[in-house]
Amino acid sequence: DPERLVEVRECNAEWARQISQLGGRTFTDPRGCLTVSPPMYRDWRDGVPAFEAMGAVSYQPERVPLAGGGEPRIVRAQRVTTNLFSMLGVQPALGRAFAPGEDQAAVVILGHALWRQNFGGDPSAIGRDIILNGASHRVVGVMPAGFDYPDRTEAWLPKFIDPKEGYGSHNINVVGRLRRGATIEEALGQMGGISAAVAAAHPRNKGWVPGADSITDHLTKRYRRAFTVLAVAVLLVLAIACANLSNLMLARVHGRSVELAVRVALGAGRSRMILASLAESLLLAVAGGALGLLLLLWTLDLIRIVLPADLPRLAEITIDGTVLLFSFAATTAAGLVFGLMPALRASATDTGPALRTGAQQSVAAGRGRLSHGLVAVQVSAAVLLLVGAGLMIGTFKRLAAQPLGFEPERLLTFRVPLARAAYPSDRAIQFYSQLTARLNETRGVVSAAAAFPLPFTGDQQGRGFDIEGRAGEPASAHFRGVTPEYFRTMGVPLLLGRTFTEDDRMGRPDVIVVNQTFARRYFPAESPLGKRIYGWKGDKTAIEIVGVVGDVRHQAVERESGPEIYAAWYQLGYWRDLSVAVRHTGEARTLLPAIQEAVRSLDRNQAIDEIRPMPELVSRASVDRRVQLVLFSVFSGIALLIAAIGVYAVMSHAVARRTSEIGIRVALGARPVEVLELVIGQAFRPVALGMLIGVGGALLLARAIEGFLYGVPPHDPATLLGACALLAFVALLACVVPALRAIHVSPIEALRS
Repeated sequence: DPERLVEVRECNAEWARQISQLGGRTFTDPRGCLTVSPPMYRDWRDGVPAFEAMGAVSYQPERVPLAGGGEPRIVRAQRVTTNLFSMLGVQPALGRAFAPGEDQAAVVILGHALWRQNFGGDPSAIGRDIILNGASHRVVGVMPAGFDYPDRTEAWLPKFIDPKEGYGSHNINVVGRLRRGATIEEALGQMGGISAAVAAAHPRNKGWVPGADSITDHLTKRYRRAFTVLAVAVLLVLAIACANLSNLMLARVHGRSVELAVRVALGAGRSRMILASLAESLLLAVAGGALGLLLLLWTLDLIRIVLPADLPRLAEITIDGTVLLFSFAATTAAGLVFGLMPALRASATDTGPALRTGAQQSVAAGRGRLSHGLVAVQVSAAVLLLVGAGLMIGTFKRLAAQPLGFEPERLLTFRVPLARAAYPSDRAIQFYSQLTARLNETRGVVSAAAAFPLPFTGDQQGRGFDIEGRAGEPASAHFRGVTPEYFRTMGVPLLLGRTFTEDDRMGRPDVIVVNQTFARRYFPAESPLGKRIYGWKGDKTAIEIVGVVGDVRHQAVERESGPEIYAAWYQLGYWRDLSVAVRHTGEARTLLPAIQEAVRSLDRNQAIDEIRPMPELVSRASVDRRVQLVLFSVFSGIALLIAAIGVYAVMSHAVARRTSEIGIRVALGARPVEVLELVIGQAFRPVALGMLIGVGGALLLARAIEGFLYGVPPHDPATLLGACALLAFVALLACVVPALRAIHVSPIEALRS
């Protein structure tokens, strides 16, 4: 019953607005929703009757080393409350779920893929001890194949809800199952009453209200608008195809006018004529639908590759009964739509004129207007798709030209998550220090450094702080821990002061480096060097600013950097999931053996994770737009081809229909250029009308695609003109053959016919 599952949040619109203005987190949700604090989760879990049950998940996954049961590897693990699986309605395929009271036990449930890869699918893995994050854990269950909630999880650990945590610690994701008959609105009302009572007792929690969305909506909201736009694009292509086929069917009806008149004269009824024509249309539609399904079957694997890897339920994309039913319904509807007008035209044949010599011209005017109208429909839909593709191309060009603040080329990255139990702070500092030192001595390496987090890895950390002498002034920034060679390795320019040195370690005065946006925002009229901040490390330690570096885009190419604090990681030591960046001179793949050797020489059981060149990480950040660009380009190309075929078919038929007229004009002295003007002018009237309608539609639908664009206005004149010019050129090419045929019409042959 997924419709009863609800993703629950705590929201504070005013707080989110202030954070966004300060350059901290960017909120796409105007409600300013965040994760939930543990005490609020307990209050809601125990005091909201609308929910049958509630479960919690850590706000982000842990990358932890796994030893035992195969080669050492890094596992994507999540901590969950012991009731989460029963609340979701999913039970392990082998073994059992977490038992009540196991929230602090050393037990683990494996994902199906991890169980098969590291344990060979052996059922005896249940009850076996494995070393996870440096500590022994007992395997108690294996989840079913395909279950990886949330976010591609490979293993699940029990989550302990610490009763000492306060309402200000928003660090868990919460999912609830509604009771049968209960609604989200009812649950929000009950949660709101509890939140108000908490705010009255804890003034710092004032302004925080509950938020809730269907879990399906929550998981798919990132892609919903994109797929809606793409669905519209598909329907536009279908509309163009229907208009084209309708035109071809009309031409067929016109060519068979004498035959149809004979049928009517022999007693064929109107309904019989309509059914016969619709039967032909439906036969074409069903044949096209079957061919489409066959093409889909051949390209299904390609579709999975093209779509983003983190698309929810990507592996479930297949041809099933729903797809077959939809395809049948779509083809049947298309057959009826493009076959209806020709069927009505066929049933309305006038037997008198049609049976007389030369009677084919009797319906030419009405049929011509209808054909031209259908051409206009094709052209207008093609303009919409071409404009969409043009805007996406413009967006991609702007993103490609956007400076990132660092140099991604010849930069190789990988993660080395250390087991917390095996690596206390001093050992962790020693490990990363020795690792970067050994890499710096490797042939082909310019420099190496470690950091958390690296740009475009998806990780983000932010905190508030106080500036010395400005008590009470709100301030916040993203922060990153880096080793001394980080800025040189990444190619981030130093603007003022200095960066970190090997002497910036524990026991020495704490120092930080800030970015240019930080300096401009908090010290607009003075140098930040020598200034100090408090509270950033959670205590009253004074931290001095010793340098200013350039801005770096960390999350997305289109998102400008907010205030950033770079801390000397050797003075922190509490992160165990650092990434390593290596700037090199040769091929990245030639460095892999040296990297593995450097890591194994320090710890032979240590695994390496996510080895990727930095350009690949940057490229992945815009994968959604790339997919949209590819699909829009494919759809617009198909639309352009079909529209060109439509223009050609209409003009070819028009020239054939007007052969006698053109012959008379030539016999009376019309020059070839005048015949060309006649044919092309007739063709471009519906094309021009279609372009006008298409441009108007593009202007009306501009807001629908505005969220996908960057640096390009949705009503960009150059794109609109370019789309119209391309379509006009293609339409002109489509007219060439019929126009040349018209020039060479023989007056004698035309008059004889």
